[in-house]
Amino acid sequence: MIKVGMADLKIGVPVPWDAYDATGKLLIKKGLVLQSIHQIEVLVRQGLYLRDESQRPAVRRVPPAAESAPAHPVNAMTLLTRELRTHPQLIRIIREKSGHSDIQAQYMASVQNIVTAVHRQRDLSLAYLFFNKTTANYPLRHSLDAAIVAIIIATALDKSPFDIFNVAAACLTMNISMLRLQEQLLDRADPPGEDEWRKIKRHPAASRTLLEQAGISNSDWLDYVLHHHEKNDGSGYPDGLRQADIPEGARIVGLADRYTATISPRTYRPGLLPNVALRELLLKQSDSLDLVHAGVLTKVVGIYPPGMFVKLRNGETAVVIASGEDGACPRVKSIIGANNIALPFPVTRDTREGSLRITTAVRLEPDQVPFGMAKIWGEASQAD
Repeated sequence: MIKVGMADLKIGVPVPWDAYDATGKLLIKKGLVLQSIHQIEVLVRQGLYLRDESQRPAVRRVPPAAESAPAHPVNAMTLLTRELRTHPQLIRIIREKSGHSDIQAQYMASVQNIVTAVHRQRDLSLAYLFFNKTTANYPLRHSLDAAIVAIIIATALDKSPFDIFNVAAACLTMNISMLRLQEQLLDRADPPGEDEWRKIKRHPAASRTLLEQAGISNSDWLDYVLHHHEKNDGSGYPDGLRQADIPEGARIVGLADRYTATISPRTYRPGLLPNVALRELLLKQSDSLDLVHAGVLTKVVGIYPPGMFVKLRNGETAVVIASGEDGACPRVKSIIGANNIALPFPVTRDTREGSLRITTAVRLEPDQVPFGMAKIWGEASQAD
């Protein structure tokens, strides 16, 4: 029998052959469309085989010694990058092909891949959010950024898998009715005009309508999209709801939306550093925030999240690669020496030591960063 591996199965592509377990029991019938990386991993982990090599031209023969080895899991960076590329296609189906028969199933698979990525490698997912952030593809990237943060908050609040899925799905689709307007506003320093403000105020309801027309029937997902701009003090829109009347999932989505918007750069201003963004939210918007959720965000993301650049006491500039156990002493790798010259290679530093303690977060432009993610995070960030 011929072993089937991770690389032989593709999300959204019909399987071209029947496949069996080690005892010869049929597990996959030809033509089945796999919906998520999790589904693929489960199948490969339990053992998936072809009876006849002629059935499949692409499946690799696995040496006997490797038959029992666990499948190498697809890393968070690969999953998030893949879903960022997939997202525009799903948005286009919703906007242009209302009533598409399987859009809900397709979106569910995409959302589950993102949830899997964040749960599998939270620090690497945060690094994807913060490292070398630019204005490129902002409207779609912002939705993914918000989903990452919302998943982390909901997980820390011990929400059910169903609730976590719904906040992620809402983040990905909350702005589908105003993506073009977001593009137009991205490069402008002046505030939106009167007509633009009307479109902004209408976009939660308009996005929900587009989802319903496309066949999305999940009521929580739809409600979170509709109410993600409501605020605890009643100053939000579209309905001016107050805290008790705002679904908790919508409050999580709204917080993730606000936070990731403040850390994202525009052409006319840089994004706020994470510690500054948290301070701005807590000091200037506390009346409109759910403070319990904001406290969770502060704890789980922190002031020095993975992917953030920091200055050490010895003068080196480093990038945070993993959260510290106490939040105060994360793991870092120095990339620029005290003389402001790039180091030959990233050097791991223990920020618990006096001269290596973090003094402050700093901002680097992409052309100032001497190494990419693969060099800094190693195999954890490599695409399969």
